[in-house]
Amino acid sequence: MTAMPYWLYPIGTILIRDKEAWHNSLARLFQVKPEEVPLHVQTLRQAGRTLRFISKGNIRYLLWQRMRKQNPKPPGCPDPFADAPVTTHKGTLQFQVNTSKSEKDLIKECAELDLFGYMYTAVEPPRTRKSVVGLTKMVLVGGDIDQRTDCWKVSFTIDVARLGRLTDYDPSGEDRDKLLLKCDQEQDQKYEKWKRRLQKVLKAIYEVLIEPCYLAVVGLAQVPVPIFDPFLHNICSAEPEKIISALTDALQNGWLPSENLNSGQNHVWIVLGQLAREKLQREGLRGKLEKIRKDFGIIFAKETAWYEQITDILLEKLEEHEQARESKPAGS
Repeated sequence: MTAMPYWLYPIGTILIRDKEAWHNSLARLFQVKPEEVPLHVQTLRQAGRTLRFISKGNIRYLLWQRMRKQNPKPPGCPDPFADAPVTTHKGTLQFQVNTSKSEKDLIKECAELDLFGYMYTAVEPPRTRKSVVGLTKMVLVGGDIDQRTDCWKVSFTIDVARLGRLTDYDPSGEDRDKLLLKCDQEQDQKYEKWKRRLQKVLKAIYEVLIEPCYLAVVGLAQVPVPIFDPFLHNICSAEPEKIISALTDALQNGWLPSENLNSGQNHVWIVLGQLAREKLQREGLRGKLEKIRKDFGIIFAKETAWYEQITDILLEKLEEHEQARESKPAGS
């Protein structure tokens, strides 16, 4: 596939204060009892200490179920947010990608396979697709798991350079570099499916992970890795004051486009959830966060504005890249 510029990787790190409050918010969001929310804390030993976390698979499940709830399948109509077909092979349940439809059609018609990838082992060689939406474990990085002052961290990446395209599995290379979600209808509608799919997953991330909890920093960076991950793992604790300090350190790194830093045009958003808005107001920290915003030229997002802005920016950049690629002489 033609290499994509670095700005096509939206990344973010989300802080969750008070897992119990988040758990109850999920129950309300999915309209179930708290004990029915599939949320399980796991533990492992790492470097001689106990690490408590919620698995990537658990978070992925919550995001997909939210997307499905937002986009129920219309009767008699194909829906890109329908559940992917599954099959059992040698006792293992897995996504089925050898149906009567081609792999290209499945990627176009099923957002689950496109966004979260798959492995299908019933053929040789196995068919695989790397996840467009990358997630880390949700790790307890501060506080006490038995207290209401805990702080959890989860990061995500969305490799929009691969969204709606075939994988490198295709040995012929046919359609691999083609944007499959581009429509062939009206000129101003040709990227609508791509934009809709990206916006829906960003909206799910906001509703499931950010709004009922604390805050997130989301941006377009030079490399597809979670923003300021090493800073928060050891620095962050339950105190908001230390989170402010960690944010300052996080934004002073080489992963953000240097030409935009301190210019007031940097594509980085601070997204506040309900809990953050309440705590920052009560503990008098909003002014400090506002200073961070001004110092680094970042955007203080209002509610859902950030994912709409990211989608629009990326669509504009993608259109420019597609036009440049299509006009490039063959063999150059």
